[in-house]
Amino acid sequence: MTEENHRKWDIIAKIVITPITLLLTLSWGIYQYNESRSDLIDKEQEVKIRDLIQKKETLYTETVNVVSSIANGDQGQPQLYNNSIKRFWELYWGGLASVESREVEGLMVKFGNTLKDSQNPEGGKTLSDLQQISLRIAHTTKQEIDSLYANATK
Repeated sequence: MTEENHRKWDIIAKIVITPITLLLTLSWGIYQYNESRSDLIDKEQEVKIRDLIQKKETLYTETVNVVSSIANGDQGQPQLYNNSIKRFWELYWGGLASVESREVEGLMVKFGNTLKDSQNPEGGKTLSDLQQISLRIAHTTKQEIDSLYANATK
């Protein structure tokens, strides 16, 4: 190879190959950064979904226990019964509202109205009415949680 040819290839390498190599290296770095950021975002999203499901499950479990306690009248334990009623209204007006579905919301409204009627001598509602709604709340919340876990694992 003559010196002139050597210079031509040297110039081609400096002008063409070096920028292409630099561009490929830079592109690969950007690609890896985006992939790792995407993985991080996916993992953060999974954690948020898992936390929401756990929060919902915790509140639903407490709600089922509270409405069951009220529906069974806690015979002979008026303090427990009154605490359960107080906690029901706290869940109703507070924490549960942030996670409940429309169906559970409707059942909670129905339970609250029935509870008020059962406490009114002229209301005509009984523990049996509360027990039926309590049972529907238990089944509905279980189905929702099962569905959420099934969808989260897909």
